[in-house]
Amino acid sequence: MLRSWPIKSWRMILCQAIMKSQSEFPEQSNVYASLVAVINSEFPELGLLLVKRAVLQFKEKKNLEKASKFLAHLVNQGVVYSILALDVILYLLVDPSSDNVEIAVRFCTQCGTVLRAIEPCKFKEILDEFRRVLKEGALEKRVQLMIVKLFAAKRSKFRNHPRIIDELDIVGDLQVIHDVSIFGDIDPETSVDCFHLNSDYEVWTPNFI
Repeated sequence: MLRSWPIKSWRMILCQAIMKSQSEFPEQSNVYASLVAVINSEFPELGLLLVKRAVLQFKEKKNLEKASKFLAHLVNQGVVYSILALDVILYLLVDPSSDNVEIAVRFCTQCGTVLRAIEPCKFKEILDEFRRVLKEGALEKRVQLMIVKLFAAKRSKFRNHPRIIDELDIVGDLQVIHDVSIFGDIDPETSVDCFHLNSDYEVWTPNFI
């Protein structure tokens, strides 16, 4: 069905629907990321649009915690390169308030398995930054404790935080991986949000009848 739709139409509809649902049910972010992974393996143009929109939402600090959780699972699913995870953590630690550090710790815990395996040197630098912030002693006690627990999770090789649970590991090595950075320019492709009359309407409409 999707292959029969005008590309701009279904990209807009699916992207908006998935992001809205994830925002309403962030505890199911791993499920939505798995859905995106499946769609992205067949329609990478939609996967790229969704990643870019999710990153922009994060940068605009709209539902920061929910957006970061979605990005973490998109990284885990291999929809976007792991460098994005490092970007997210560094972006949050530029302003190490208790709220930002709390989100960074949760994000790091969710992506720890991937970062430890793929970016070990840079991941070590990230952990050193958490140590520095912890030693400054300016954080709320509960956030300080979260950092301590992050170090414990790292020592256990994130045993209790798998990259993907078995039930959601669907695509495997067939994934198309996108390169998107928080610190680069991102085209939101707003043109897909506008409805345009399709001159081939009568040609493709029978596909739905």
